[in-house]
Amino acid sequence: MFAGLLAGAAIAATLLAVLGLALSRRVLPRSVLESHNTVIGHGYAVLSLFIGILLALMVVAVWERYVEAQEITESEANTLADLYSDAAAFREPDRSRLRQRIRDYVLAVEADEWRAMAERKESPRAWQAYAAIRRAYLDVTPHDLREALWLEQSLRRLDVLADARRLRLLHSRTRLPAAMWIALSVLSLATVGFSYLFGVRDPRLHAVVSGAIAAGLALTLTLIWALQQPFGRLAGQPPDAFTELRTVFEQPEP
Repeated sequence: MFAGLLAGAAIAATLLAVLGLALSRRVLPRSVLESHNTVIGHGYAVLSLFIGILLALMVVAVWERYVEAQEITESEANTLADLYSDAAAFREPDRSRLRQRIRDYVLAVEADEWRAMAERKESPRAWQAYAAIRRAYLDVTPHDLREALWLEQSLRRLDVLADARRLRLLHSRTRLPAAMWIALSVLSLATVGFSYLFGVRDPRLHAVVSGAIAAGLALTLTLIWALQQPFGRLAGQPPDAFTELRTVFEQPEP
């Protein structure tokens, strides 16, 4: 789906750029522009430098945010796996109750909250499941010093889980400011439009150059738009880290 969107954006931008070039030739004939190629070239170099630097910074920024969201998700899943394993240190019925609460939370996140995050929302079911985990740990009464130490460690890990969950939800709502999109759009349109001002003798060559510039800009802008939503529908991350937890849950009881 995302690959099709990229291809569609590139094709549409190329066609519009070629159409714009054809229309511009009716207003600015090649004979008028040829004598100004040097001046136009200097201005185009400066403009392309601006848009190139800005696009590069945006791609790096959204990609780092995307990778950070993945690391946060993996951290949350790893913490859940540790809590599930450490629950073996407690006696029944605490052990089974704690593990069941963790299973419920993982299922709620994987089946419900992941779809909600694609729309920059959160799942009430997942919040309730998380609250149930915390209540279950707070209800544990240690029978000896050993269980008391394990409970203390589990509560610390529960705080790590809460932090990872909050960060994951915050990352699901991130987006570039509207002012940044306006700047990127204006500079991109200006870059394509500026390419029309060159006096090129071969109109086919001119069309290829302008179309390639437009396609490259469209691909980059579409990529930025998709990656700014780490859990979006287009290029969003799948819940693989939570799916892998099923393997942990299926391990024999210690």
